[in-house]
Amino acid sequence: MYRFKNLAISMMLIAACAVLIGLIAFPAHAEDQTAAKKLVIVKAVYGDLPDGDKTDVTEKVAAMVKDNALSVEANNDNFGDPAEGTVKKLQVNYTFGGVAKSKTVDENETLTISSTGE
Repeated sequence: MYRFKNLAISMMLIAACAVLIGLIAFPAHAEDQTAAKKLVIVKAVYGDLPDGDKTDVTEKVAAMVKDNALSVEANNDNFGDPAEGTVKKLQVNYTFGGVAKSKTVDENETLTISSTGE
């Protein structure tokens, strides 16, 4: 009986240590939570959308992301004039926390994506 009692106590101590080691080695998955809140610009186009002349501005828009948020005015000063004489649009396809989303604004409007992805 004494041997079984010591064995049970030893097993409980081992289990408790395993739990503690797990908590210390993987504290609340902080890295996963940071990655989950990341704004990634997948595609951005500016022009006569959807079927007219347009230009790919993905790199330019991606460079404007600050602290996982974006605020950019859709205008010819920022992106050139790919469709002279027509009202243009800026469309940004993005992921936030791995979820695909899209926003579109008219020329001279400001497209914003907050740090919550909206």
